[in-house]
Amino acid sequence: MVANLLDLLQKVPDVVWAAVIAAILTLSGVLLTTLSNFILTILKFKHDFVKQDHERNMALRRQVYLDAVEAITGNYLSIMKISDLTYPDSEISKQFASSAGKINMVYVIGTTETVRTISELNASITKEYLKLTAERLPLVQRRNEIKTIDNQIKNNLSQRNQMMELFKNLKINRVQDEEQFDMIEKYYKIHESQISKLDHNFRELIEKNQGGQKQLHINCMESFNTIRGYFPDAIGCIRKEMGLSFNEREFRKIVDLEAEESRKAVQDFMEKIKPYS
Repeated sequence: MVANLLDLLQKVPDVVWAAVIAAILTLSGVLLTTLSNFILTILKFKHDFVKQDHERNMALRRQVYLDAVEAITGNYLSIMKISDLTYPDSEISKQFASSAGKINMVYVIGTTETVRTISELNASITKEYLKLTAERLPLVQRRNEIKTIDNQIKNNLSQRNQMMELFKNLKINRVQDEEQFDMIEKYYKIHESQISKLDHNFRELIEKNQGGQKQLHINCMESFNTIRGYFPDAIGCIRKEMGLSFNEREFRKIVDLEAEESRKAVQDFMEKIKPYS
């Protein structure tokens, strides 16, 4: 049977064989082209997927770092608010509490170097904040004491003036009551004495607090400049992760120059207000 099949194949004209071979080659070319296109499509899809995944990761990083920088900047600016005794302690505490979550997100996605520099910056802010808050506390307490004494002075002034009005009314009505006059005079002198003592304490406390607040403001500026020195490393790491160029040396020069200008401005200000302090 095999011999018969070979004889049959040998009887097929060469033209037919040429057509068959041409058809096979054509079909093979189509298959190869289709396979090639399929492979290219797969590679392109993989490339697009990787690119989109990278873009999503970068978008996430960008948002996390922007939120963290905003939170750290808020904490940084709160340092100067510590010297303002009218600014509530609760607002400063609220700023630090609300920033914690945003800053901690950096520890989830950041590189070891970025986490280290952010931690150092954040620790510096926390250290200066606690130090300055300890200096602020007695000034706030003294300020509250000043408010209390001021209210006491006003109350005694009101009582003294009432005694004075009562005395005038008795005189106008020509009331001759020595006992009542003596009683009015007694309470008048009591309130007058209280006003004098309270006013003395009031002035002493104000003078003491003004000096303390001035020193606190200077210390806040020093802390402000100390913290500022940690920013170049932290910003450099973040920009590196974001694929952004960064000249750390030039940036540090700018920061140092700004810090020096701030010190000079504070010194000039303190010199100008000396005659009034």
